[in-house]
Amino acid sequence: AVVSTQSTGLRVELDGVQSELRTERNYLKSHKELARDSTSKLKNELMETMRTLEECRSRERQLLEFRVALAKVIGMDLEGCPLPDYEILSRLEKLVEAHQSHLQASQALEAGLRHMATGFRNSYDDTMSVLGPLNKNSAEAVTQ
Repeated sequence: AVVSTQSTGLRVELDGVQSELRTERNYLKSHKELARDSTSKLKNELMETMRTLEECRSRERQLLEFRVALAKVIGMDLEGCPLPDYEILSRLEKLVEAHQSHLQASQALEAGLRHMATGFRNSYDDTMSVLGPLNKNSAEAVTQ
């Protein structure tokens, strides 16, 4: 009877330990799945961040190439010593102002020439209408 009581007590203790072991195993299994999911999410975020970083690097390269090309177009050399952006912008503004001034002067000159050409044509037509009959009379006098 003592062995039976001890055996029953050990059986209850063994069942308790097995139950605790199953609970612990399930707990560890769920945490392992959570850790795997978290790792996967972090890996995806890292990949996205790296892709975004590469896009930013590409855009920066394009902007630097554009800056160098623009500087060359307006007569600046960036190879020797890099100039600050405000100097490039300052020269570009001066170039645009000069172009606008030249454009306005050209348009004014063209308008003046058009007006002068119209006036010349009108005066020429008036002169020819007055001189036309005289020229016919002189031509007839020469032929007779």
